[in-house]
Amino acid sequence: MSDELLTATSEQMLTLLSDDRLRISNEQAAFAALQRWADAPEARCSESTLLGIARHIRFALLPSGFLQQTVRAWPALQGTAGQALLLDALVPALGGTLPAVRSGSLQAIGEWEVIDGTEEDNMSMLVQDDRVRFRREYEVGYGAAIGKKLLTTGRHQWTVIFPNGASRSTCLVGVAFADAHGDDHIERSVTVDLADGTQSPQTEGEYELAADWRETPVAGGTPVHVLLDMDERVLMLRVSDDGPMMAAYTGLPAEGVYPYVASGDGGDESIFYCF
Repeated sequence: MSDELLTATSEQMLTLLSDDRLRISNEQAAFAALQRWADAPEARCSESTLLGIARHIRFALLPSGFLQQTVRAWPALQGTAGQALLLDALVPALGGTLPAVRSGSLQAIGEWEVIDGTEEDNMSMLVQDDRVRFRREYEVGYGAAIGKKLLTTGRHQWTVIFPNGASRSTCLVGVAFADAHGDDHIERSVTVDLADGTQSPQTEGEYELAADWRETPVAGGTPVHVLLDMDERVLMLRVSDDGPMMAAYTGLPAEGVYPYVASGDGGDESIFYCF
């Protein structure tokens, strides 16, 4: 936060922190900016005004240690109204519902490539405007789309759509490990099966779906928004544009992961888009 913000008015701080496009590395930076501004000698605002601004901090995205050691220790939030604000912000997260990450803090995931799973060039990739279309010609093994860039830090988001839906349980969305480019790529990934919202049986093992994950089948054409937070090593999914963002997997490997989508279907059943 630059020193110029220390002289910002309360209206300017409200505008800044309510902006989804705010370019910050994480939500801790948003809270730190508010705290520094509010504690500066130049700041002059009532408790109600300050808490009105603070409501735009996405507290449920803050790490638990930061919440306990920094947020709850801030005198401005220790009053009855401040505690009520925190409670309202954090209770939905207990049920697995998280606020969206600010779009301005998301980093690009880079390009995609194909893992065929056969020797017959069964899977094709076509760039169409702002999205990439994948299609498998026939059913042999599993084909996959995998990001070219290993993601080790920061927050990243991408969207997957299976236009024909998960009529068969082979629409897998998640991340692949650093060594996933071989024939066993599907076993080196953690995914959610869009047919029923459960963990793919091919990827069960060290990682299990989060306890608060809600198993929900995904209808054809429904966008599935994937949020990867490698600072917290958490994979989250939101089914549909207005659904809750829910944690699917935690404790992802520190060495990094790749965006990953897989299908075992053939023909039109196999088509999916990533963007």
